[in-house]
Amino acid sequence: MELETRKSDLKALGCDILLLFFGSQKSIKQWLAETKSSFPSFQDSSKNIYSALGLSRSVKEVFCMKTMQYYASEMASDGIIPTPYKDFNEDIYQMGGDFIIDQTGKILFTYRSQTPSDRPSAEQILGTLKNFPV
Repeated sequence: MELETRKSDLKALGCDILLLFFGSQKSIKQWLAETKSSFPSFQDSSKNIYSALGLSRSVKEVFCMKTMQYYASEMASDGIIPTPYKDFNEDIYQMGGDFIIDQTGKILFTYRSQTPSDRPSAEQILGTLKNFPV
């Protein structure tokens, strides 16, 4: 996870990262162990927060050409290809997103993923944070 390597930069800007998952506690623990993420995580199994943030489900985007190109590129470079966890009832069509929310709950930055691998870069997030007072 790119943000994990930029924790000190994020902290210097007064930013805390929180991860939000809709899956089971078991799948969340497995993902956190695999990625070695140290960020706090929360479960939203009802997807109420996902819905409030306008994050959609999309069969079309999960299997679009851009996604297939990403997987092909990862395979060609011996990269890690995410696979659904066995014995978990996960929603593989749920799209993710990244948000910057201030202490009052105001959303300052919204990035709704267009494909499963679509995320803003750490540089984009840090650049956005620099525009807001701590």
